[in-house]
Amino acid sequence: MAAGTPLDDTSRAPWLDHLKQRALCSVIELGHDKVFMSCSALKQVYRDRFIELQENEGVKVIFIDLQVEEEELLRRMREMGGHYMKEDMVESQMAIREKPGLREPDVLPGDAGKEVEEVMALLEMV
Repeated sequence: MAAGTPLDDTSRAPWLDHLKQRALCSVIELGHDKVFMSCSALKQVYRDRFIELQENEGVKVIFIDLQVEEEELLRRMREMGGHYMKEDMVESQMAIREKPGLREPDVLPGDAGKEVEEVMALLEMV
């Protein structure tokens, strides 16, 4: 991505698997009762990789679907300045994004315009 090339499903798979293993390690080996991760699991198939933790390891998995308009994402990216992410990459991510459906009750909607603490409070309700 730093080279300006969006990841495809094949190149993203090892990264998602690494995140999944780190989460599992935090829960089982380090004894944490909660692990918060941030990643762009834009497709259901990506989210399903993490659901395997729940099905195979008994680790409860909850997603927060940060909802924001593409124009706002582009504005934020421009404000950051010097970030590797370019406008066309934001557009490509928005294009592949699959909104969670009824088959994904473990995905909570979250307003990306709120403070982090407000968004994380969603997890306290679960």
